[in-house]
Amino acid sequence: MICTKCQFENPNGMKFCGNCGTPQNAACPNCQFENPPGFKFCGSCGQALSANTAKTAAAAEAPPAASRDKVSLEGQRRHLTVMFCDLVGSTALSNRLDPEDLRELVRQYQGVCEKVIARYEGHVAQFLGDGILVYFGHPIAHEDDAHRAVSSGLGIIEAIQAYNDHLEEAFGTRISVRIGIHTGHVVIGSMGGDGQSQQLALGVTPNIAARLEGLAESNTLIISENTHNLIKRYFNSEDKGQHAVKGISEPIQVYRVIHENMARTRLEVQGDTVEMTPLVGRDNEIDRLYDLWEEAKAGRSNVVLLSGEPGLGKSRIIQSIVQHTAKEEDAWLVFHHCSPYHKQTAFYPIAQLISQIALQFKPDEPDADKIKRLEGFLLQFGMLLDEMLPLFAGIMSLSLVGSVYRPTPFSPEQQKQKLIGALLKMYIDKSQDQTIMVVYEDLQWMDDLTLELVTQLINQCSALKALIVLSFRTEFAPPWRMQGHIVPMPLSNLPHDAVGQIISKLAKGKSVPDEVVEQIVQKTDGIPLFVEELTKMVLGSEILIEQDDSYVLNGPISALAIPSTLHDSLEARLDRMSHTKQIAQMGAAIGREFSYDLIRVTSMMDEEATHECLNQLVEAELLIQRGFPPNCKYKFRHALIQDAAYQSLLKTQRRQFHERIALAITQDLPEYAEQKPEVVAHHYERALQPRKSVRYWADAGSKVKKHLAYDESLNYIARGMKHLDKIEDTQERASCELSLLMIQAPVFFMTQGFQSQKGYEASLRMKELASQLGDDMGMFKALRGLITHEIFAGHSKNALKYARNALVIAESLGPLDLQMEAYRLIGQASIYTGDLVQALQALDRSIELYESIGVDSTSRLIGADPGVFSLIQSSHVCWYLGYPDQALERARRAAARADEIEQPFSQALSKFILIMVLGYVGDYKNMLHTARDCVEISKEFGIIMFVMEAESMLGFAEIQSGDVEKGFERTRQAIIWRLDHGLIGGLNLHAAYLCQAYLDTGKYEQGLNALNEALSYVDKSEDQLLLSELYRLNAELLHAIDSDLHKNAIVKSLEESLSIAQNQEAVALEIRTNMSMVRIGKKYGDAHKELALLQQTYNEFTQGFDTKDLKEAKALLEGNN
Repeated sequence: MICTKCQFENPNGMKFCGNCGTPQNAACPNCQFENPPGFKFCGSCGQALSANTAKTAAAAEAPPAASRDKVSLEGQRRHLTVMFCDLVGSTALSNRLDPEDLRELVRQYQGVCEKVIARYEGHVAQFLGDGILVYFGHPIAHEDDAHRAVSSGLGIIEAIQAYNDHLEEAFGTRISVRIGIHTGHVVIGSMGGDGQSQQLALGVTPNIAARLEGLAESNTLIISENTHNLIKRYFNSEDKGQHAVKGISEPIQVYRVIHENMARTRLEVQGDTVEMTPLVGRDNEIDRLYDLWEEAKAGRSNVVLLSGEPGLGKSRIIQSIVQHTAKEEDAWLVFHHCSPYHKQTAFYPIAQLISQIALQFKPDEPDADKIKRLEGFLLQFGMLLDEMLPLFAGIMSLSLVGSVYRPTPFSPEQQKQKLIGALLKMYIDKSQDQTIMVVYEDLQWMDDLTLELVTQLINQCSALKALIVLSFRTEFAPPWRMQGHIVPMPLSNLPHDAVGQIISKLAKGKSVPDEVVEQIVQKTDGIPLFVEELTKMVLGSEILIEQDDSYVLNGPISALAIPSTLHDSLEARLDRMSHTKQIAQMGAAIGREFSYDLIRVTSMMDEEATHECLNQLVEAELLIQRGFPPNCKYKFRHALIQDAAYQSLLKTQRRQFHERIALAITQDLPEYAEQKPEVVAHHYERALQPRKSVRYWADAGSKVKKHLAYDESLNYIARGMKHLDKIEDTQERASCELSLLMIQAPVFFMTQGFQSQKGYEASLRMKELASQLGDDMGMFKALRGLITHEIFAGHSKNALKYARNALVIAESLGPLDLQMEAYRLIGQASIYTGDLVQALQALDRSIELYESIGVDSTSRLIGADPGVFSLIQSSHVCWYLGYPDQALERARRAAARADEIEQPFSQALSKFILIMVLGYVGDYKNMLHTARDCVEISKEFGIIMFVMEAESMLGFAEIQSGDVEKGFERTRQAIIWRLDHGLIGGLNLHAAYLCQAYLDTGKYEQGLNALNEALSYVDKSEDQLLLSELYRLNAELLHAIDSDLHKNAIVKSLEESLSIAQNQEAVALEIRTNMSMVRIGKKYGDAHKELALLQQTYNEFTQGFDTKDLKEAKALLEGNN
């Protein structure tokens, strides 16, 4: 414990300083109130107290040492209620009074006002001649600052009127005031030169308050609509319409406040005028209270300690049990409410109960009449009037002047004991005939004497037939030891489904968009009051449009703002932690959750002070701590608390905080920066440093892309793209854009398919930028994207040209993994140009390089294992060239490798080409299983192109397995999808499978129609793959329909098929054409010639004799010999 006088550090619990002997009551660093030893929070203002409070406060105010620590703390944003009070007719007064008398009159007027303002804890910002500028919400915010301001304004008017008799006697004049009040956002900061600095609020809010004061008549209070919305249910007011105000573009709606009504709580003001939302999620607590009431009726009294933070529903629960018991004739209900304005007023809850509830005094009722009615009340309880009425009149502020009663001769202690004894007797006597329910609400604001009364009431509980319910916020520490009849009832936050019920009720059953509901759930953390206020704000805003049975979004939804009704409450909670607020603000800038390590390196305090601040924030229940330092994390208990802390920072401070956080992460926590580049990007983005933010967004997109989080990757890249225009240097901007496109283009192809127009446009832009920058690596990646797109767009010759350019670049750059990729691209393009020998040579070279350099499973260029990519592509080339066993071996090896490394894109690709090879060799059973696996994994990881490619193959396998109609429909739909998306390259493959199925199932006309449609794309595409097969199938289908009628077309198609197969050296396709020529040639008398060609081609095979085609070829040869 730090001595407040000599700063000597004493052990905790010392009553006197061991160095100077000063009593060690804990002095609040915020208000200097002397707290008794052991207090954790200041009894006056709620500031957290601890052994290191003084040290923490000093650290918070200490200037930073390092250059990275230069964060401006000048000024803050606040939600403020501003009151402007002016003396009416001051010019006339100056003409009538001597200047010295005028000065004294103004001084006394100011003193009267200051007393009222202090009662409501307002802050006099300036005395402006005879005007007074007052802030409610700075330097300390309260949850009801607007209410305090209006109460203060009415109090000033009343106090000045009461003081006028004195002024008239002293100065021969009476005075009046006029007051204006407005609530809004301001920036509070130091203004003025050296030695004259003042903390003033800047913005439109003070100006409006001053203008409203000018609209007020003598001794009246005018408020704006903003303020009226916050206090309208607590005060009676008169609508004064809209007024044009100088300096404000739009007219302002104003109200004159007449007087305060009798409502004391939010529930009371809502009860008569507003349909309240249902009490949800509190069934257990309500049922328990009902059971305890039944126990009280049976003679077993209990005391319920109902606790929870503001807004959790304590008052609603009490209201429910009160309404339940009020229905019973023999029940006596006594409801006491503590007030934040009267924490030092003795027995205030008792006085209010008698005056407002029991006797219902009117504001203008004379004290003499009130005394008479008080007599009757006290007589009901058998009290001696001469002794007790003066005591009760005292706590109710009633004057005994003119009555028969005189002040009692008792000492203060005797008065206290007599009042407590009389009140206890009142409870006990009543409980003899009735079951009583005694409620004290908001004990955190209870005065000491009432607390003493409640303590004695609890101790004498056994003498009562009663249920006593005491509610309080979590900062109140009950002074009673736990006993059997004391029942703790702490409230927790509502679950999500209960929050949804509240939203539905407020929306009157109309559906609300899921994204809006989710934001409300996330922001409010299950606090019913927060849910109600945020939902009301959203429903009444332009975010949503109301339709017949639903609300729909009126555009993109941004982060929801803090409702004006909650601003003051949230700021008050932060202000109670004034010396830890800086840590809360830094934490809020980091995010809802942050680690001890991160707050430690970003804090402008030393580690010990930072740790102490964090402990205080946890004790105050603003933060939740998980684990123990240094291995722990902190989380704001509520998202709205985080928002309030963040929004209290000036824009310049926010930028400085975010830059500090980004620097701290990159310099002090490099591993974290590597793991979470998106966090660094976010902070540089908020710090308005576009170049650095773009670089880290690119890193973030690349990182998650490797983990197949493609949507997330695109989101990160899009965020980076938004900041490119803010980079002034042309070359730097081009470089940043290129780094983003290098990530974006491949992801577009992976998620939208190789036909992706967005991927194509991104690759073209990459090519342009790479050329502009002379960036060979950028050019290589651009070409890679263009090659893939051109192949599947049917422009295989252009793709091959790009691939050869890529090889030149790779060889000039040197790295073998680039050359490996270039050879793979040449091989892939060559497949579709029909140069199958060149394709196999290039792919084998790629595989050779892969095996020699040992590239890991995630290439820096593609989202697949490069070895798998080249191996699987080479497998079906091997089949075309007449190596079916080698094709199967390579395909299965590639698929096994992909499964081993669990790389989804590699798995989808390898399985798809394995399906093709299995179909080529006629293994339809394994083709069916593999196709299903390919569809499943492609769907799971959102690789849409392979979903549809595999669906087409799966349809063919289903047809061959007997599920004919289902298979045809599946294959047709997959081909339609391909054509709809412009995927002409590779169409020959799917058309060939479909037409073969039509031929096998005798659907010749349908097959011919499908074939003709496929051939219509031949002129639009340079795709040579399986073109030979299309011509062969055309001949087979024409022959099946009418061989005589289509003889010439049949012969021409077979010749075309054979020519293409021979030019491509695709012996696997050539032997198929040979077999068709043998079968068809029998009709035309050319069978011997065709048999010789078939034998010649068959002899070229050295493997695969167990495959479907070679078995058929052998049977044809043997059957015709």
